[in-house]
Amino acid sequence: MHFAPPHYPYGGIGIFKDFLGIEFSLVHETNRGAAWGVLADYHLYLFLVRILLVLALIVYTLFFNKHPSWRIPLSLIIAGAMGNILDFFLYDHVVDMFRFVLWGYTYPVFNVADSAIFVGIVWLFFASWRYDKA
Repeated sequence: MHFAPPHYPYGGIGIFKDFLGIEFSLVHETNRGAAWGVLADYHLYLFLVRILLVLALIVYTLFFNKHPSWRIPLSLIIAGAMGNILDFFLYDHVVDMFRFVLWGYTYPVFNVADSAIFVGIVWLFFASWRYDKA
């Protein structure tokens, strides 16, 4: 007997539907560009720029960062970027899998690496703001 999971209205496997107006499903989408597929026609150049930026962030974090509270958020950004680089190196595209529909608006599909980058940037913003206030 073969079990086929029910398909969600937006594709993929539905995790929850209409939870306070939010829907969530797991999907399989590919992305050859940056955020939201930007620069997808220049994926090789984008790959090289990502590598250079990650190397620069690693050098900054290890040798020039003077703020201990920035270590973890910078590490999250680096780890997320390296995850996307690894995806591109292995598959020639980034694999995205989380789809949210927020009160009728379909948010662009993203992955764990994108989440790490986002959390790292938000954390870095608040750490910088707190440092500037002090």
